[in-house]
Amino acid sequence: MSLNLPLKCECGKFRGILENASPISGNHIVCMCRDCQTFAHYLKKADVVLDRSGGTEIYQVTPSQVKITQGKQYLRCLNLSPKGANRWFTGCCNTPFANTGGPKMAFTGVILRIVDFKQANVLATEILGPIRFYCFAKYGKEPLPKKASKGIP
Repeated sequence: MSLNLPLKCECGKFRGILENASPISGNHIVCMCRDCQTFAHYLKKADVVLDRSGGTEIYQVTPSQVKITQGKQYLRCLNLSPKGANRWFTGCCNTPFANTGGPKMAFTGVILRIVDFKQANVLATEILGPIRFYCFAKYGKEPLPKKASKGIP
């Protein structure tokens, strides 16, 4: 079963759709890398984005699965390092949106904070499946999840 999930920033000015979300159409992960943690702190959202291990819950999909329907003018991007991911957020309320690679990496890591699971009336694990892996645990905080990998598994 797949589902189109609504995307909404905290203030509601930015909206979109994550199309065809299911356990087989993407990767449900938690990333504990330094850049994900720095990004959450930069936006002053660490308390709502990072879990107790310093991880950010992400759903990796193809870019074609993400549609912006409202508030495109609020979209902002930053790079924390020359070779790092593009980190997208809303300028209206600093809600983290997604991470994207360069032209050679066709994926979008949607930060689950922007998915409106309440409106969709589902839990993340019900539609995306369980978290597949916890990556970059070498930057995480104790206690780490049992399945955590030091890098990318």
